[in-house]
Formats: sequence, structure tokens, C-alpha cells
Amino acid sequence: MLIGVTQNNVIDRLTKLIEEGNPPHLVLLVGSSGIGKTTIAKWYVEQLGITPDAVEHINCVDFSSVSYVREVVLPSLQNPPIFGSTRIAWILDEFHGWASKAQDALLVELENMLPHAFIIAASTEPQAITEALRSRFGEHCYTLTSPSRKSLTTLIKTEIPNILPQDGTALITESGGNVRTLLGLIAQYKAGTYVSLAANDTTKSINTLLDYMRKKDYPAIMSVRFENWYMTYVQLGMLALKYPNELLCQNILTSFTNAWPEKMANAQELVFKGIIISICQKS
Repeated sequence: MLIGVTQNNVIDRLTKLIEEGNPPHLVLLVGSSGIGKTTIAKWYVEQLGITPDAVEHINCVDFSSVSYVREVVLPSLQNPPIFGSTRIAWILDEFHGWASKAQDALLVELENMLPHAFIIAASTEPQAITEALRSRFGEHCYTLTSPSRKSLTTLIKTEIPNILPQDGTALITESGGNVRTLLGLIAQYKAGTYVSLAANDTTKSINTLLDYMRKKDYPAIMSVRFENWYMTYVQLGMLALKYPNELLCQNILTSFTNAWPEKMANAQELVFKGIIISICQKS
């Protein structure tokens, strides 16, 4: 369970209750968007042994009418399943999206909810949930905190044990600390389709640099800015290998092979651009 790395307190608590044979039938998960509420809800349902055909997952903003709650949600909570799973569950995303009348309709009928039914609600705006309904979740109203950088790093290493440190840093930076976004980036990385924003920026800078190099426009070369010097070096080297017969590329490869890592160990901007200019003068 991936999200358990960043939300251990909630995962551990629910796991213990399941193992004790006392899983809560009402769980409310509160926190910012992308922090892992829905992922935990899905994990919890799986741990309860509820089969996918017995799980209803909706966004309450899209199904906010009182009639929907009364005619669709409540009957499923008050009647045992006809076949399949012996338990049923509702995952209610954006729980605050139900108007107060819809919330009241659910609240009134919770007393008649059968033991086979579970509700796992998620919300970014708990203040929009009526106090009476919120209180029914009792101690199982969990506020998820934003994960620390350390926990995000642990999450990445759990999924990609051999990832390079700089790649892990790039994933965290681009995710903005959003767990949902990070999980998506991890999936891209594992599938080999991940291209970092830094790589895109470097590619643009490389193309600009090469244009200035061909023109031998030294002031312009000095004005180019790079976010990642090591990546720039690698891409220039790959370009040189791709076009071995071009004098400019031959000089790139020779100069950087001789200069790295001794002179370029600290990726000093002036040293880097000095080598670039010397390449231009040789070409």
C-alpha cells in the first residue's frame, strides 16, 4: 500500500482495528487535494475484503441531490447484498459537495444502516459538512497532513529502489509535494515515459546554445542560462556522438571529455562557458 509510507498514522490505526475485528463503518478522511484520501479509502475497502462489484465510488459534487441519496445510496445501506460480497462500501469523494438537505437525509438513516455497510468519505472542506453528520464519524475522522520531504523520498525509493538521487529530487520538485501527482510521475518513470521539466528546459537551452555557437556569438553564449549543468554536458556529448563528422561536435566531445570531471566537477558557469567558447574558436 503505497500511501501508507506518507500516512502511516492513519494506515496503522485502521489496520489495527481490522485485525481486532472492529473495523469502523464510518470513516472520514480530511485533507488537501492529492494528499492520499481516495487512495487510503480504496486501500481500506480492499482490506475489508469487499469485492469491486460491491463498491460504489462517486464524487458527491456530481450526485448532490436529496433524491439520489434517498433513492440510491440509502437503499444499498439498508439492504444486504443479493450476491457476491457479504459487505458493501460507498467511497464518497468531495463529501462536502452534498447540500445540507442531502447530508441530513443520510444522517437520519444512518441509524438503520446494516452491519454489512461501510461509508468512507473524503473531503477538502470539512467545514461544509454539517456538524451533526461530522460528529457521527466520531474518532474516525482523520486529518491527513502534508507529507514531509523525507516521507516522499521513502515513497519513491520503495517503488524505485535504484533511482538516482537527482531523479528522485526532480520527481519531488515536479510533484510539488502532491502525493497523487508524485504517484503519477513514479508510474511514468517506471514505464520509461518520464521526461522531467528540467530536461525539457535544458533541451531548449541546448538548442539555443548550439545556435549561438555556430554563429560564434560569444556575448550571447555568455547570456544562456542552464538549470542543470551536468545534464547539459551529457546532452552536448550525446549530440557530438550523433554527428561525429561535424567539426563543432568533434570539438564538443574532445573538449568535454578532457575537461570532465576535473575542471567541471563543480559545474562552474564561467568554466563551462569558457570551454564552449574555446570549442567555437577551434571550429
